[in-house]
Amino acid sequence: MHRSEAEVVYRCHNHACSAQIKGHLQHFVSKNALDIDGVGEKLIEQLVDHGLVNTVDDLLHLDQATLSG
Repeated sequence: MHRSEAEVVYRCHNHACSAQIKGHLQHFVSKNALDIDGVGEKLIEQLVDHGLVNTVDDLLHLDQATLSG
C-alpha cells in the first residue's frame, strides 16, 4: 500500500493484491468491456475470495465441476 502526500487515499501497487484483481475482473465483465450478463461485483468477490479466479483466463475457463467444488 502506498499513499502519495498529495492524496488522501492509499493505493495498492501490487498486481497480485486481491483488490487489484477484483477491480480488473470487474472492469472486464462490465458493460464498458465484455458486458458479461450475470457476473457482477459480488460474484467476482466470491470467486476471488475462494481462490477460484485470479485472472481473466481463470474466469473464462471456469466450469461447473470447479464451481461445485
